[in-house]
Amino acid sequence: MIEGSHTDIKHQPEKQRTKDSTASLPDEANIEGLVLFDAVYGWQLETFSGWLRQKVEADLERIVAQAQPGMDSAAIMAAQMAWIRTSGFRFRDYFTDGCDTCSDKELADLTDNWLPSRKHIKRIAESYNPKPGREETDLARSVMQSLQQNYKVLPAAGGNKDTVQHNRMVGGIAKDGKFVHENLLDTLKSLPAP
Repeated sequence: MIEGSHTDIKHQPEKQRTKDSTASLPDEANIEGLVLFDAVYGWQLETFSGWLRQKVEADLERIVAQAQPGMDSAAIMAAQMAWIRTSGFRFRDYFTDGCDTCSDKELADLTDNWLPSRKHIKRIAESYNPKPGREETDLARSVMQSLQQNYKVLPAAGGNKDTVQHNRMVGGIAKDGKFVHENLLDTLKSLPAP
């Protein structure tokens, strides 16, 4: 599922690719979010990782650009957080344990460990003060944590001990009279209101 900023976006299906082909992803200018369900296989991990790194870097540029002359650190942080909530890219990748050939879990290392790097935190802190101290670094860390919520790799079962089969991971599963693990619905709820 690709969520675009315009209803007239035309996404042409990717051609079947081989390990040696040059993989590419959709034109990022028109994409507000990307949702994957057990969709990353072996060699595609590198392609998706590189693409996500580019998306994070583009988001960071826009976050830092929220700082305007005359704004204090609190005002800059508020503008940055508002931008993340309303305009930041959204990425969700749900995985099951039943997909032996999927590499989706490995993307979690990127979103959990690389994303909140010192380099990123410093870059945001410098938008508050060219020589940031502890206060600016703490503010930047909060902004980074907010951005990190937009990039998630999650178990399809929501982290509990339920087993979600590969072919049932998108929609809800009936359990105790209600639906649980409604991954697609939860993802749609994470999008900014129109």
